[in-house]
Amino acid sequence: MVFVARRRDRPSELQVSPRAEWYDRNPNMTYQYYHGTGVAPHSVVARWSYTVPTGKKAFIESLLIMIQRTAVATSAGRFRGDIAATYPAFMKVYNYGNVVGSGESRNQGYTGCLPSGFAVSAITEDLSTGGTVDYWLDMVFCEFDA
Repeated sequence: MVFVARRRDRPSELQVSPRAEWYDRNPNMTYQYYHGTGVAPHSVVARWSYTVPTGKKAFIESLLIMIQRTAVATSAGRFRGDIAATYPAFMKVYNYGNVVGSGESRNQGYTGCLPSGFAVSAITEDLSTGGTVDYWLDMVFCEFDA
């Protein structure tokens, strides 16, 4: 089977390829997420992790992190959420506020393509004493044959 696609550098010309585009190679849309409500202070905790399976690649469609203080802390400390493979993180969100409703959010689309065996994890941390925080850490991605 031969696949035909337009060339990126010269769109008027066609490029013949023996291989299908990534989205035609057994795509599987999936996601990892953690939604924690009223979470008490804690040190660094991994909330989920994902490793790209052997023979596959994963194209990250969207990353979302939202953190929000839901109860005032006795003594405020930094609270944060990260989605990371290794340092530095893909995305980091942190806040030092001690007012109910203080927080941060960040959404990022089309982050990149992860090779087979690549690992990603989501972590949370709250260094306060008392109080609670809500966390949302989401990753939407498409696995496909490498």
